Amino acid sequence: MILRNLADLADPVTGVLGAAVCFGLSHYPFGEFMVVTAGIGILWGYLFATTGWLLFVTTSHWMMGLLLLG
Repeated sequence: MILRNLADLADPVTGVLGAAVCFGLSHYPFGEFMVVTAGIGILWGYLFATTGWLLFVTTSHWMMGLLLLG
């Protein structure tokens, strides 16, 4: 939702970067993990902005969570 709104207000690159920063900040208490998730958020945001396929982003986020928690 953030990505689409920011991409509508500005260019898609700004939308992807802004959404990735918000995604990184959503993992706040873990400093280095915030940076890693922001980087992954850039990748996922780019993939979503170019393909519009949310299922890939959702599935890969779920799988990564399982790997990190397991």
